Amino acid sequence: MGCLSVAASCIAVIQAVDQTYKVISQFVRDCKEAKSDLASVSQELTTLTRTLTQLKDLVPDGSNFADSDLTNNTKRDIREIISSCLTVANDVNDVLSSYEGKLTALSWATKGKRKVATSKMLLETNRRALSLAVDTIALATAQHIKQDTSNILDDTTQMRGDIHHLVAKIRNLEEMVAEKDPNDPRTYMLMR
Repeated sequence: MGCLSVAASCIAVIQAVDQTYKVISQFVRDCKEAKSDLASVSQELTTLTRTLTQLKDLVPDGSNFADSDLTNNTKRDIREIISSCLTVANDVNDVLSSYEGKLTALSWATKGKRKVATSKMLLETNRRALSLAVDTIALATAQHIKQDTSNILDDTTQMRGDIHHLVAKIRNLEEMVAEKDPNDPRTYMLMR
């Protein structure tokens, strides 16, 4: 996943999470005892998907948002966190898929519940880290926009001064033309 962009990595994890929802749904049908435990995992996956969608929208493919060391380091960290999310989602799939048959409830109670609880904590940690990254990127983008707006305002102020200077020169020329003889052919051209 290291060669994928942040946006493509987000999409890959969102697709893996969709697959995990299906596995959870099937497992809950087979093992009713796991419903409450897996409901919290599903909730965490929903929140993770929402965070990944925000992140994907903030960092589209090929985007060089607010080119700075902070954001380049943040991109690298984000890729690592996203990779971890993908691993955890796949682990949940593997754990739940490994329990089948009549001993599903017993296997869930003895091993699966603990493994999935650990996976949920990892998902929550990764999601919180990604939420912080989203906030960091949003802040960097806002600062970049503020700087651009300030530059535009400075340019506009300078233009306004230049326009006032040009208007003064035009008025000066109009006064010079008004003082000339109206029958002079050069004055006629200037009057047009």
